[in-house]
Amino acid sequence: MRELENAAERFALGLELELEGGDAEQAPPPGGGLSDQVESFERALIAAELARPHSSVRSLAEALGVPRKTLHDKLRKHGLTFGDSGGASDDNE
Repeated sequence: MRELENAAERFALGLELELEGGDAEQAPPPGGGLSDQVESFERALIAAELARPHSSVRSLAEALGVPRKTLHDKLRKHGLTFGDSGGASDDNE
């Protein structure tokens, strides 16, 4: 959880993000309004947690501290899917 918080903080500050493969990714510079920045931050948090191993959508939702319905809505909103990062499919709830 600490790594996720650090990644989110670095993203919010526009610093390089260390990815699991050792690559660094430059976060886009802060721009747009507050809602745009919040959406970018939210997407980065979810994407970072998706990169971690989870056996189900339920465990992913618990790690993020949100209800499953909220997680499903946010995944759809940000164009992310649970199965893309090597995790189980949505059927494993």
